[in-house]
Amino acid sequence: MSMTNLLTNFHNSILGNENFETTTVVWLDNHLFNSKTRDIDQENIRKAINQIKIFIDSEECQRYVENLFHDDQIILITTGRLGKDFIPLIHHRRQIVSIYIFCMDPKRHETWTQQYMKVKITTIEIEQLF
Repeated sequence: MSMTNLLTNFHNSILGNENFETTTVVWLDNHLFNSKTRDIDQENIRKAINQIKIFIDSEECQRYVENLFHDDQIILITTGRLGKDFIPLIHHRRQIVSIYIFCMDPKRHETWTQQYMKVKITTIEIEQLF
């Protein structure tokens, strides 16, 4: 399945949420668009998911999350490396509804992610995110 099809399916599943207008996918990854190991194209992501915020800097992402309204909802996708320090800072926020760890070494991050109830999956497979 192509990246565009995966993202379109994900977008359609969010549309089923009655609070779609207040749900945003936040993707924190400092190598998202320059990594040769991931076939991800920013234009395709934006075509499939209108409500997506992409951050390469954790502090900027944290400021964004902290300034959300109470009714806003965030689905966070991040790397294991960034997530290990970032998730403890934002996990308690009610706006964060679920967290997905997209990394090259899922086993390395499975132990620390277990303490965070909102972490749904740690994976190397992009298909598992959508």
